[in-house]
Amino acid sequence: MPAAQQTASRTNTTNDVVLSIQCAHRSFKTPEGGQVHALRGVDLDIFENEFVTLLGPSGCGKTTLLRCISGFERLDSGDIAIGGESMARRPAHKRPVNTVFQSYALFPHMTVLQNIGYGLEAAGVGRRERIARSEEALEMVGLGDMGQRRPEQLSGGQQQRVALARAIVNRPRLLLLDEPLSALDRNLRQQMQIELKRLQHELGIAFVFVTHDQEEALTMSDRIAIFNGGRIEQLASPREIYDHPASEFVARFIGESNLFSGKIADATLISSTGNPLPLCSKQLDLRNFDNGRQVTAVIRPEHLHLCAPEAPQAQLNARITEVIFLGTEYQLICTLNDQSLIKVRVTDVNTPLSVGQNIGLSYAPEQLHLIAGSTPLRGAA
Repeated sequence: MPAAQQTASRTNTTNDVVLSIQCAHRSFKTPEGGQVHALRGVDLDIFENEFVTLLGPSGCGKTTLLRCISGFERLDSGDIAIGGESMARRPAHKRPVNTVFQSYALFPHMTVLQNIGYGLEAAGVGRRERIARSEEALEMVGLGDMGQRRPEQLSGGQQQRVALARAIVNRPRLLLLDEPLSALDRNLRQQMQIELKRLQHELGIAFVFVTHDQEEALTMSDRIAIFNGGRIEQLASPREIYDHPASEFVARFIGESNLFSGKIADATLISSTGNPLPLCSKQLDLRNFDNGRQVTAVIRPEHLHLCAPEAPQAQLNARITEVIFLGTEYQLICTLNDQSLIKVRVTDVNTPLSVGQNIGLSYAPEQLHLIAGSTPLRGAA
């Protein structure tokens, strides 16, 4: 990824680079004799006190990159530098990083305090300092009174906190987290998301977090790197990625999207729906999208508004095929006149909604985001 794009998309412009990844490649041989290209020329800079999430579907390369940073895997080519120093010849146990895995891997025969201090003991830290630092780390994760318990006497969330305390007690420059919340239930996972962000600010170190859960990424990250097929598809803040996805893949992976493909003609998109969709002229000017340009337009379900089919503001006409109640809002699955699907989310419903009902849909042109390229209309994602 060009350095200019990284600089423009990061939120912290004052701190130094703590991790620099340059043109990282990694491939694996398959049992059938082929090759899987897990990393394809990844470039990424991460700054001090920054929370960066590597997000993407299974097999996209995010965990492979994390393992290369930690030293558990080696790059085929490229370089990884931490604090300006190349890690190419540095073994895993001598790198200034610690990793929190999906499996907590606590020693069952040790107390919580002994688990936390195990790495310090292995490093030759004296008993008094070891206990003091372990107790400090335990306080930071909110378990200060549980140091003498065994791991089996803790809940899943408490065990996760012990694993975090064990990782931070060595005071690493960089903390790597490989889907550490995936084993927790939804409520506990949401609580731990807040705790992780608090802890990261308190420690003042960089966190690199791997997940396939977009909600986790949007909740905690300063920046998100969207991985696809071993490459970074987009690197930006959560808001930038959600509002301005750089590709159709990102638009479909983050949140729900309605996609329309067509050509630009006089500040409208002529798509296969048969409706000329108004575009924002300012966006057209900024992106240099001229008449005749083939584009894909993205609009989020919550940016569509209901109106009567015959209303002058109706930009699309649709028929409701499904009404889903989500607690605070309704999701409507609708069919357009070309039989493609579109999703709509509404919170204020003044009249009953029913399957088979004809509706009109309107939107603000600036909320129709354009992506260069040409793909067939595939409707809601």
